[in-house]
Amino acid sequence: MQANRFYIDIAIQQEMLFETAQANLQRFQPFAAVIIGIESVLLILLLVYSQVSASFKYSWYAFMYLLMIIITGLTWIFFSRLRHKLDHGLPEIKMLDLAIIIYLCFLMTWGAVISLIDQDLYGNIAAFLINLLAGSFMFYVNPKRIMIPLFLSGLVLFIGLPVFQPSRDVLVGHYTNATIFIVLSCWLPELIIKLLWKIIQTVKQSRENHKS
Repeated sequence: MQANRFYIDIAIQQEMLFETAQANLQRFQPFAAVIIGIESVLLILLLVYSQVSASFKYSWYAFMYLLMIIITGLTWIFFSRLRHKLDHGLPEIKMLDLAIIIYLCFLMTWGAVISLIDQDLYGNIAAFLINLLAGSFMFYVNPKRIMIPLFLSGLVLFIGLPVFQPSRDVLVGHYTNATIFIVLSCWLPELIIKLLWKIIQTVKQSRENHKS
């Protein structure tokens, strides 16, 4: 009896992982389209107004915008191909989970680097904070694994800020805001994935009741 229950639990866990993977693929497509669209518009505006300010780091921003478009586009292609292989089993699902963590490392670190570049003109870290929340909210990931991109991007920002931002008062504000958002981004994935699993279980139970 206990052995049968063990296999049932394993089957349920695998089904939950499969449903989570499918949900991540569905959420990534519009997310990627928005990202590529926004970065393309910014890149075009950058080219149009490339001679307006001598202090504006056009080449740096152009490189970062183009890099975001390329990496997001390649990730979109990879996910589209992987979508048809999820039925093969856990190795493909684990591959997708790893790819999501790698993309989140890029997304959040990209936001940290842009925020460092922004210090000369805007003096804010909005790009980092936005990417932090967007990455934590858009994907259903293991709450422990989300620590990897959060730690990596936070490390880049915290180490780089004193180099790009000379004001000590501004630094204190940046460190405070970044810490608050990092803590929030640690908590958000756990809440979201629990909500997803609850919805999946409710739908599954509803289907079983309907069949009976």
